[in-house]
Amino acid sequence: MIHTYPEAELPIPPSLAPNGERSWHWVELGLIVPHFLVKVELLSPEGWISRHILTTEFQFVLDNLNEEHARVTTVYLLSGFEADGAQHPACHEISQVWATDDDNDALIDLVFVLRTGVVMASLPWFRLAYVDSSTMRLIADLSKNAGPHVQ
Repeated sequence: MIHTYPEAELPIPPSLAPNGERSWHWVELGLIVPHFLVKVELLSPEGWISRHILTTEFQFVLDNLNEEHARVTTVYLLSGFEADGAQHPACHEISQVWATDDDNDALIDLVFVLRTGVVMASLPWFRLAYVDSSTMRLIADLSKNAGPHVQ
């Protein structure tokens, strides 16, 4: 999904990367699955610090929405070419996330309501036209007026 190059790596002091975190000036992404750019605020002895984390796991967002020492403040959906009708990759702020109401808890078929009001599916083959809205459930409300919270 992500391709990196040694010359693109940005050294991080060990005190800022206690778990072996790594950083790059740039990476190449393959956007076949949804990628989320998550702004997280972490509580440190000096106060709150902000970090951006790139993940393909929406469960990470749900797990960190209302933590005592970490909180998600903004989530962006990175869409691939033509996913939203554009001719280029784009970054969209997510307002709400809906999931199919099925028997398992796998977060596979997600529907994103973007801050602009546009609705996008998580996977290209998951077609919104075939979704019965009565089978969907709101799993996260990230709108600024509601404040981030898990449903």
